[in-house]
Amino acid sequence: MFNGHKLVLILPAILMALMFWGGYHFLGENEALTHEQLEEELEINVVASERGEDWLVKVNWDWTAMPEGGLYGDDYVSITVLDESREAREDISFTQSELELIYADEIIYQTEGETVTNGVIFAYPNQFDEHKSYGNLGQAVIRVNGENIQQEDISVQMLHTWVNHSPLTKEDAQLTNPDFSGATNVPYWLVSVTP
Repeated sequence: MFNGHKLVLILPAILMALMFWGGYHFLGENEALTHEQLEEELEINVVASERGEDWLVKVNWDWTAMPEGGLYGDDYVSITVLDESREAREDISFTQSELELIYADEIIYQTEGETVTNGVIFAYPNQFDEHKSYGNLGQAVIRVNGENIQQEDISVQMLHTWVNHSPLTKEDAQLTNPDFSGATNVPYWLVSVTP
């Protein structure tokens, strides 16, 4: 019945088996990224430029990969100006502080920062909403006024959480000991960068 046509039947079967095997191994080797590993995938860029008597600080961030388990909770970005002992100065004023989250070149969320005694803190959501991801791509612009500010004294912190939690008590812009309104066991990581 299949005399002379066995090759026509065998070659597609072999090709299908190889494609299945290759796809299975490709998918099996792509390990999912955890929230703890996300810190290593974060691309954050800080540019500070002196404008007369003040500084304009621009912060851009992008996660190059999405973590497994989804997006939950809030994230925080803060800016401080440090003194010689690397403590945040309290004699600095912040006259402009705007943050935008971006999805597909469209601004999907905007907020202003909250000024505290030693800096500015922004809070923004991490979530998926109608196929849009919030929090993984954004930018902030901050205008800083004060005397004797050097570019290397400007410090930007990003604090990432991955669970729904009580709001951060916004008291210290260095975010070194975050207090989530008394909640304990809130997992997070903190990245500090300078221009």
